[in-house]
Amino acid sequence: MWWYFSYRDQKNQVEQPNFRFDKTFDTRLWNPSGKVTYQLNQHHKFIGYYQWGQKIQPNRLPFAAFFYNSEAETWKQNSGSWVWKGEWNGTLTDRLYVEARFGDFGYYFPLVANSDPSNTYYWRDTGLFELSGGDRRWQLDRDRKQLTGAATYFRDGWLGGSHNIRFGGEVLLEAGWQGFLQGVDGHIAHIFTNGRANSVVFDFPTARRVDGYGLRDDLLEVSKLDHYNLFLSDQWSIGRVTLNLGVRWDRYRSWIPDQEQMAFEIFPGCAARTDIICAVPAARIPGQTFAVWNSVVPRAGLIYDFAGDGKTVLKVNYGLFRHNPGVGLAQSANPNQALKTVTYTWIDRNGDRRFQIGEQGALTSIRLAGTITVDPNLKQPRSHEASVFLEREIANNLGGRVGFVYKTDDDVWDATSIATRPHSAYTQPFDFTDIGVDGIRGTADDRVITLYGIPVDQAARFPVTNVIMNVPAFGRYRTVEASVVKRMSGRWSATIGGAHTWLHDFPGG
Repeated sequence: MWWYFSYRDQKNQVEQPNFRFDKTFDTRLWNPSGKVTYQLNQHHKFIGYYQWGQKIQPNRLPFAAFFYNSEAETWKQNSGSWVWKGEWNGTLTDRLYVEARFGDFGYYFPLVANSDPSNTYYWRDTGLFELSGGDRRWQLDRDRKQLTGAATYFRDGWLGGSHNIRFGGEVLLEAGWQGFLQGVDGHIAHIFTNGRANSVVFDFPTARRVDGYGLRDDLLEVSKLDHYNLFLSDQWSIGRVTLNLGVRWDRYRSWIPDQEQMAFEIFPGCAARTDIICAVPAARIPGQTFAVWNSVVPRAGLIYDFAGDGKTVLKVNYGLFRHNPGVGLAQSANPNQALKTVTYTWIDRNGDRRFQIGEQGALTSIRLAGTITVDPNLKQPRSHEASVFLEREIANNLGGRVGFVYKTDDDVWDATSIATRPHSAYTQPFDFTDIGVDGIRGTADDRVITLYGIPVDQAARFPVTNVIMNVPAFGRYRTVEASVVKRMSGRWSATIGGAHTWLHDFPGG
């Protein structure tokens, strides 16, 4: 038996110019890990591995550009992550090697306001970059379970060469949980611009508890991804040529289970009001599937040894890759969005800087029912990748390589805003200065034209729906690489290299 254990503890402190209180921005990371390997006999081995990582930042900034007068206006992060696995591998015959692994990766990630929970008032001035009160109490959890099995079969003298055949499959089950205990203290964000009342944002809780491990059942937005795959490959060597041929099948299902919306009122009696939206009812959100993708993709490679001595080798590879959407696709399309808000313009009639019913102006935004949907014809994004490299042994323990890599990204998807607004909705005139073909303001070709927009008090009548759909964006990447490697000898080794990439990337990165 062989075992290993490690514990690391790191801490750093930096000055934070946004703090107006006497404290540094602190970070602490502690990390235990361990591994055990047990050799049952010469044919069978068992391996176990575990790692935990904890990150603690007592005073994170909700807004990078704002100033903070006290710790109460900052967030606390105390989050943990883990990865573990159990593995068995065995040599069943002189030609057959098998392996099986089961493991789990996950984390819990809370951001919790440092304010007193009894505080019910929050304001923010977007012109002065000032704020007061506690921000969110929120948590995001992730978990991914993985089961892998594979076998490798060795065969010589078949079809004129030697074969290293590998086949197997995987199951990955990923889930995400998210919820807000509050968006801000008191569930009302009072927004000012240079001291003048601008708007109010009501937020509605989507969590029963936050700030700890094991709270998944209390985080009410739940999103999932199921992924299954099978693969087969053969490394086939014939004289100076080695072929790597393979095929892979993947199935992705992006979905949500049944889940709950909590009832909540911003003010007592809000649920019965019709002049303002300040309550949400209890509701059951039915489960649904957003996308199911099945794909079969090839892999191919060639290695050619020019002289048969292994000193000059050409390597050519190609693969088609279908993108893994992760749990983010279901999370984006989930009608039970974690952040539920209603926004009104605000007229502070009595000047007390606190909102009362009757001071609301136009309804400008509603995020309650989940405004993101998925195009039923959504295609799975794909990438082609091809490379060619020439490798040469320059001298003993010294080698060089030069090559070219080409990669594509296609069928990229994004959340695209779809507005269903008739021309008759644009009734608010405003002046726009056209600076003319010379592109210079204040010259003779300038003109003022009248354009029309939607009145603020009518905006909510024409909501914008965000649809997750394939967009015309695409990516093309061409890279030239070169490197020289001095392998370990004489108690030293070294590597030097470089690359240059020409790219056409899609807008927005």
